[in-house]
Amino acid sequence: MGALYSYFYPEASSENAVTEDPSELMTSSERNNATASTNAPALAQSVAMSGSDITGTTVHSYADYSPEVDEVDKRNINVRCNGKNMQVDMFPDEKIIVLLREACQFYQKKEACMKMVYNGDVLDVNKTIREAQLRAGSSVNLIRAC
Repeated sequence: MGALYSYFYPEASSENAVTEDPSELMTSSERNNATASTNAPALAQSVAMSGSDITGTTVHSYADYSPEVDEVDKRNINVRCNGKNMQVDMFPDEKIIVLLREACQFYQKKEACMKMVYNGDVLDVNKTIREAQLRAGSSVNLIRAC
């Protein structure tokens, strides 16, 4: 039959090194301090029961962290220049300057000489797509403004 190994009486072998339990090496006072630190939740509950104020505890729900669909999805924006149409997909938090750069690169125009117009208003390049109220499918005109 095979050899029987016992948990209580380990055999010394080159394969299995026997290590001592760290709690056996501690004195009784060290052991009491270690168990006191592991009982931190019970200690916190006793402090809460005593009526003292615990600050900084806020409860968040999943809805606090979930972004809206509009914030995640890209918006398809149509850019028109000289009778040609171009479609650009942009995130709502991207700036108008990014849209202007992509359009100028596509139409081979200089950025410094071009402006974007939406509903008769010149768009500020420092605003975001959301701040300019550009929706999915909006048409923007790229015009020369030197």
